[in-house]
Amino acid sequence: LRSDGRVFGFSTGSLQYVMRGDIANLARMAVSASMHLGLRADGTVWDFSGYAEPVAGLVDITAIATGSFNVQPFGLALRADGVLFAWGSNAYGKLGDGTEANRWTPAAVPGLGVVTAMAAGQTHALAVVGGEVWGWGENDAGQLGIGAASPHVCEIPGAGGATHPCAKSPVKVPGLANVVAVAAGFRTSFAILADGSVRAWGNDRFGQLGTGGTATGSCSFPNASAGRCANTPQVVPGLTGIARISAGDRHVLAMKADGTLYAWGYNGFGGLMTGGAGPDQLSPVAVTTLGAVVAIDAAADFSNVLRADGRVFFAGYYGASGPGVSLPSPVPVFWLDLFPPAFVTEAGVTAFGARFESNAITTAGIPAGSAISVAGGEYAIDGGAWTAAPGTIGPGQSVRV
Repeated sequence: LRSDGRVFGFSTGSLQYVMRGDIANLARMAVSASMHLGLRADGTVWDFSGYAEPVAGLVDITAIATGSFNVQPFGLALRADGVLFAWGSNAYGKLGDGTEANRWTPAAVPGLGVVTAMAAGQTHALAVVGGEVWGWGENDAGQLGIGAASPHVCEIPGAGGATHPCAKSPVKVPGLANVVAVAAGFRTSFAILADGSVRAWGNDRFGQLGTGGTATGSCSFPNASAGRCANTPQVVPGLTGIARISAGDRHVLAMKADGTLYAWGYNGFGGLMTGGAGPDQLSPVAVTTLGAVVAIDAAADFSNVLRADGRVFFAGYYGASGPGVSLPSPVPVFWLDLFPPAFVTEAGVTAFGARFESNAITTAGIPAGSAISVAGGEYAIDGGAWTAAPGTIGPGQSVRV
């Protein structure tokens, strides 16, 4: 999401971000495998999983989240008055309405009170109310943090009637207070406390809880390593002053307010951004390859981070189908400030033969005498005359097209 509200999607073929033309003016974005949501500054929510369209019934929204597993997406939207809305697939009870019935129109999650923060995992959800954490959805790896027992069982979609432990309505996570933010991944949950410390619970097969591999709780998740789940919150040692956390499928990123980056969990594809693929990290390690960061995103087996200079760095493996992209060391894939808003017209207006001028762009990182030309247009260097003739440009010069 660029600062002008434009949305770009990553292309594995070109290792570049490509702008979507059907959605704009977004202030925030939330993306899962099967649901893409955008929040506009006017408080409306848009779904651009396919063609962009507004989500009916949502106004005055301040935050959004989405989760998805096996094409079972669901969305969350937090209204300014603290009411939390949910819609989509209700597998494992992750809409929190006491049922397993899918519902594609937003409705308030009952029994929560005033919500101040929330998160959507693949099959469960979290909310912060009065500094305490509530959770609902699947609980086969202890990701609800309520101990070994679960209040309900839910049918596993497409599994012939087999069930998993779950909570179809919100349940309070014991032992937590002064929580200011939460994150949810694939069978994992995290909470940031007001003092900047972190708590974690859920599946720890790859060390993604960050507790040094000490989790010993029981898990019904069949692929979890024996004794590698925590069904109650655990302190993540070595982390202080944490401002943000992003939980991927098997690894986690966290950052301080000063931009210091930490990572832990699975590192088979280099998603920890420490400079290459390697052994899993059972405890947080400082990432020193990138300097200070301002935003983080841990996904399936890859990570993206944004630096203050506007560059997005990618590391790990991405491939929805067919041959994927594996980049074990962080690689810059997008320069957010290189392409400021260029041609802006009123919505729905297409003008042929009219003249539009871009903002000025100051070049950097190119050799002196680099070739420049504009197909079907003109350019001007350092405020000079417009020309359509091919020319040259060097570092530090500005250009408009």
